[in-house]
Amino acid sequence: MTRYCMWVVRSILFILLAGCSLPLSAQPFGDLLWIKQFGMEARNLQISLDGRWVVLGQTLYRASPDLWHLEPAAVLDGRACFAGNHLLAVAEPRGVVLRHLPSLRPIAALPDRGSVSASDDGQWLLTVVSSAQRFLAPRELHIWQTAPLRLHLSLPLENNLPEPVLSADGGMLAYPVPAGIGWYTSIDVVVMRLSDFREVARFRPEGYVHSLALSPHGERIAISTATRLNVYETPSQRLLYAFGNDGTPFNVVRFSPNGRYLAAGAFGYDLVGRWKLWLLADGSLVASEEIEHLEGYGLCFSPDSGLLWVALERRVKGIDTVSGSVLHIWEPPTMGRPLGFTPDSQQVVGLDGQEVLFTRLEDGTLQRRVRLPENSAFYTSALSPDARFIGLVSYDVYPYELRVYELTEPVATLAWSIPLAGDLLQLAFSPDGVRLFGVEDTGKLRAWFCADGSEDPSVPDIYSYPIALSGDGRLLAGRTGADWVVRQLPDYTVLYTLPESGSVQFSADGRFLVATRVSFSELRVMIYDALTGNLLGGRSFTQPGDFVPPFSVSPSPNGEQLLVRWGNRLLFFRMPSPVVVLGWRYVPTGWHPGYSVSFSPDGKYLLLGDFALFRSPTGDNSVGGYVQIPGWLGVAPEHLRYTLRRYETGEVVDEGTLSLDPRGLTSSLLFSIPAPSGRYWLTVSGKPFLTRTVEASGSTLRVTLLTGDIDGDNEVTLFDFGRLVAAFGSIAGEERYDIDADLDGDGEITLWDFAWLVRSFGLVGDE
Repeated sequence: MTRYCMWVVRSILFILLAGCSLPLSAQPFGDLLWIKQFGMEARNLQISLDGRWVVLGQTLYRASPDLWHLEPAAVLDGRACFAGNHLLAVAEPRGVVLRHLPSLRPIAALPDRGSVSASDDGQWLLTVVSSAQRFLAPRELHIWQTAPLRLHLSLPLENNLPEPVLSADGGMLAYPVPAGIGWYTSIDVVVMRLSDFREVARFRPEGYVHSLALSPHGERIAISTATRLNVYETPSQRLLYAFGNDGTPFNVVRFSPNGRYLAAGAFGYDLVGRWKLWLLADGSLVASEEIEHLEGYGLCFSPDSGLLWVALERRVKGIDTVSGSVLHIWEPPTMGRPLGFTPDSQQVVGLDGQEVLFTRLEDGTLQRRVRLPENSAFYTSALSPDARFIGLVSYDVYPYELRVYELTEPVATLAWSIPLAGDLLQLAFSPDGVRLFGVEDTGKLRAWFCADGSEDPSVPDIYSYPIALSGDGRLLAGRTGADWVVRQLPDYTVLYTLPESGSVQFSADGRFLVATRVSFSELRVMIYDALTGNLLGGRSFTQPGDFVPPFSVSPSPNGEQLLVRWGNRLLFFRMPSPVVVLGWRYVPTGWHPGYSVSFSPDGKYLLLGDFALFRSPTGDNSVGGYVQIPGWLGVAPEHLRYTLRRYETGEVVDEGTLSLDPRGLTSSLLFSIPAPSGRYWLTVSGKPFLTRTVEASGSTLRVTLLTGDIDGDNEVTLFDFGRLVAAFGSIAGEERYDIDADLDGDGEITLWDFAWLVRSFGLVGDE
């Protein structure tokens, strides 16, 4: 201990020289080049107490001081809430993960899988744990203390009951309990004081309870029932107000931070939705609005209670809480529903309402905006291979019409249109752009010549849906019943049949056909020779539980790799036999429904649904092994960077974020990087670890990272001691906490961190 104290005294002299600034938020899921709004379906709107951060859906934004300008900062892997100003709790598929702000590096992972909420100071977490059997077993309510992290309370919670809530100060907990047999009968609402876990009140409202809310200090509670929204005084259980809901129950209820206002929304119903804002001093209605069904997504007050933010499907409104007027409307950035890429792989083309948007892949900036004469956001549509034309079904007239527009600026020009007998379920241009294929709602296949809209008379009487075209235009696959029939064009000769396949797609070069088959808890991916139908390889994917997670399958344009999105992992396999895993990346999925992952035509980029893009790893081989971190107690690091250089020349072949498999032991983490065959130098770096470079020549690698480099200069000196002293005694979530000085990753800076710094003192990392 004397030795440590000597170092402390000497280090105090260097505190002023040690910078304590932290980096801006980093994307924890691979090397995303840019992001757009993601996961509005999560119905989540949160604002940090200091007003610097906003969570909308599953996107984290940096906010301007007035909250009127938001910049996308990161994509999250689930619904999130702020636990103070320096922690973000994210309900990820693996459990609730506490992440540091602004770095977004993980600090702790709870085993609880479900929803999460937190007190304003971040000292208390409320999780609702879902059973692996989902509907069969009841949920559990857990109360966690964050400093130190430990479970304080566990209670059973019946399914189909509204979510429990914490008061903002963390003093009170309100949760529902059934008052009769079956969840559909009357429900009691219990209010518990967390200081001694005593029940302080029990309410018995009439009818089913849809949602709950506690005022900042828990002195009031709002309970939404089928017919009204009741506001009670908690200690006396006296009814203060009974607000009508116009026949639609409120499923989102929020008190303002100062406790003076109450907002409620009826969102996600098949009927008309609405939101309302009341002043609690006299119960007067300040503002209200009826909205289209399924349009509303969330409510949140600004930290000073001056604004109510209403998240709708395509915009966010800022409502003045005094006057009820709209002060600001903000539209989240979007690229629209992806239709395809330009042939040069420079832009992605998306459909957004009445507009076709051309977004540059390099930086995500909007390059072109072409307006359509009609709103076609949800119409059957297709983009021509040269990205000059769009085909869509128009419902503005009856009978419906198939229309093809040339994408001229600023308004698209109608090239031709033809009436339809019914609807079209699918449209697809041939790779050469000569024909436009369509599938009627009866399943009948049709084709038109793109030059003038005349129908191709050579199409036989075929009923198949959906269809897939090979990249070379020689093959057409269509599903008939449970089987896929592959035909050769242009004479539509049947080549072979694939029995009981869920979906199929061809590689861009036309060599392979990839088919999937889904059972109750298994996904099977099979690769066939596209011309002969011979099975070349296959692989099964399973996970514990009773369902298959969201997935998508995509072969790379050059036919070297097969990309499988399995939950929140992207797995890269060697083609044509998907046995060898070349590498993986982690991507967000969370509460969002399934989305596809697609390659750009040149194979350099991967597009994640309609919200993000990152560089695609290339190569038919891999560099892999284990990263070992002696003494590391925290969650597997997600911010480490790798650089792959050719052994002979030092030329950089690839670089990016190193995806470590968190399912193994923290002290030995598996990694794998797709790369061309060859001999390389692999460099791994990232604070607080010294840079390590090892030779990668085909064998399993072991990369040992030593901790201690707090300031990131690749050596451990007295400047690092200064940073550690400045943060000594702090814990995650506090202002003084420096995540780079947490050398063992346990969420607090103690003498153990000093010990690791002393052990590494004087060491210099590799180049």
